[in-house]
Amino acid sequence: MGSPNPPYRETGMRVFGLYPWWAFCIYFINMKSFKKLLNWLVGEMLWVIVVFVFLGIGMALTLYINWLFEPAKEILGLIGLLIIGVSFWYGSDLADDIKKQW
Repeated sequence: MGSPNPPYRETGMRVFGLYPWWAFCIYFINMKSFKKLLNWLVGEMLWVIVVFVFLGIGMALTLYINWLFEPAKEILGLIGLLIIGVSFWYGSDLADDIKKQW
């Protein structure tokens, strides 16, 4: 009927093999180590997680603001080119007048 080996007979491991039994034993033994690691990660390394989260939010905001003000940057660049061109072709007096208007 069943195997005379107690772990097989008592836990029904003859159907699944011995590997789940040993996996459960290793898991049970290492559970304390895992809890220590988890406590260390949450407690001592929490500031690292917070810093990375805020860095990610900051990078996302920077990209969004850059995308939002892209037309303004182009307009300001064109105004700068206009001032440089006017000062080159017509002298700096007219360029100073344009700068005063903006």
